[in-house]
Amino acid sequence: MTIKNSDLFHLDDRSREIFKRIVEEYLAKGFPIGSRTVSQMDRINLSAASIRNVIMT
Repeated sequence: MTIKNSDLFHLDDRSREIFKRIVEEYLAKGFPIGSRTVSQMDRINLSAASIRNVIMT
C-alpha cells in the first residue's frame, strides 16, 4: 500500500492526532501497538473500538 503525502492532509484533527500518537509510540518502542493501548493514552478519550474505526477510515 502506498500512502501519498496528500492523504495525510485529508485527515480530520482526531484522526491526525491518533495517527501521530501511533507513529510516536511505534518509533519509541519499536513494535506495533494495539487500539487498546492507544485508547489508554493521555488526551485520547475514545474506546478501543472507536480507535479501530478511525484507523480503518
